[in-house]
Amino acid sequence: MDTLRSGQYLAGTLGRWLTVRGQYHKAVWGTPGGGSPPACAVQTTFSTTSAIYEVENPLPLGGGNVYIIPHFVKLLVTAADSTATDFHFSGVLDPKLRFSSGGFQPISPEFGPVNVLNMNQPGVMPAAAWHFGPVVLNAAGTNRLLMARGQIKHVAAAPLCSVGDEFLFTYTGGDGITSGSIVGAATTPARYRADLGFVCVPPQSSHALLAWFPAITAGFTFEMEAGWWEVMGDP
Repeated sequence: MDTLRSGQYLAGTLGRWLTVRGQYHKAVWGTPGGGSPPACAVQTTFSTTSAIYEVENPLPLGGGNVYIIPHFVKLLVTAADSTATDFHFSGVLDPKLRFSSGGFQPISPEFGPVNVLNMNQPGVMPAAAWHFGPVVLNAAGTNRLLMARGQIKHVAAAPLCSVGDEFLFTYTGGDGITSGSIVGAATTPARYRADLGFVCVPPQSSHALLAWFPAITAGFTFEMEAGWWEVMGDP
């Protein structure tokens, strides 16, 4: 077994063990194919206060020794945008809670540990607070870290999105990611993937995906799914 396969095996084993312990969590859109799913912001340029999703760890410093480790976020397009041709993003980590307003926050029963024996048990339900959609952030902290930058899709002619497009943001070391084109067609749904690398969200900290879409005039809507671990740090 080569080094990469050994690493993948060990990572999978650890992931399954944490799932059994109730430390792997999921959040999904609770009305597949219906409801009023969130939309991206009509944001045409980079902004430090406009995100398409954000996760916070609201536990107190010194009293909540739990760290949030994002695994993936998937956005499934349900209605197309108007006039956009590009989806740019930047990831940011900040040692402060930055959510201000906007977007959708998933709650139980579409939010919890992927082990139904742990559902609604004290101390097992997630600490994380996720927000999806046109999320407005408070001003960045002095020690914030811009830790990712990319473009996940481009089209030659608007609209940017096709109904059924999936935007998949993963948080790995990049193992197993294959090359692929970000150029798509607005009439053919496809899956587009970007990897942001490993991310850790300590207590009283947040992580957000800043997003902007040059020339956009109306945002696309999407159903969402996210997976993450919540693990204890060293005592």
